[in-house]
Amino acid sequence: MEVNLFGLAKLDGALDFRFSESEGLTAFADVSVSVGPDGFNIKADATGLIVINSEGVAVRMILGVALDLGPVAKLDAELELRLNSFGRDIVYNVPKQLQDRTGFATFTIPGAPPGKEGDPDWEGATYMSLGGRGVLDLMSGALILNGDFNIIIANTPVKGFVFELNIAAVLDLPVFKPLAVEGTLGFVVNGGDTGLYGSLYVGGVGPGSVLLEIGSVLSVGGNFLLQINTSAAEQK
Repeated sequence: MEVNLFGLAKLDGALDFRFSESEGLTAFADVSVSVGPDGFNIKADATGLIVINSEGVAVRMILGVALDLGPVAKLDAELELRLNSFGRDIVYNVPKQLQDRTGFATFTIPGAPPGKEGDPDWEGATYMSLGGRGVLDLMSGALILNGDFNIIIANTPVKGFVFELNIAAVLDLPVFKPLAVEGTLGFVVNGGDTGLYGSLYVGGVGPGSVLLEIGSVLSVGGNFLLQINTSAAEQK
């Protein structure tokens, strides 16, 4: 399918929409979108699946975004939204006539959030997650952020209600050397195990790295780790 709206918005891709009383709703899309005139526009590649039936609801959306605002900002990133109340993987088989366009035969909505696959504490969870990875360049290199993040909201049979934020990134600043930041901040509600937990690591990139260097006058290096756990259970 190809759509061109007066040269201002263009869409090209594959769509599959199915609905029946017995199997519910299944909607799949794998498209490329361009909004705005050539040379100053937003381009995105989007792949998504929605499944709704008597057992539950599952959604997965992947959006690749390329944004160029000249010297002000440049963004090249991929965002992913997941929701799954089935407690198991949902696998969609792409029709053969669409596989030349998609480049894959199946598309899966995982039964566990990102990074929790295979963890028994997360089996059978109902969850929603929003994650992203990419590069953000502000003011022609004044600040460059390269990394990923993930937010998880879930209700699990073992851990109870969980809210968790994960981030891993490298910051490139004018004064400092490249700075690595990696951490988790979460909150769990599960009876006596209710509490806040987290871990934050800040350091240079690579062994023996320097965080700040001003000629031969000042040189600062090192790694810093902060951890907290107010719940009564081990968190991982």
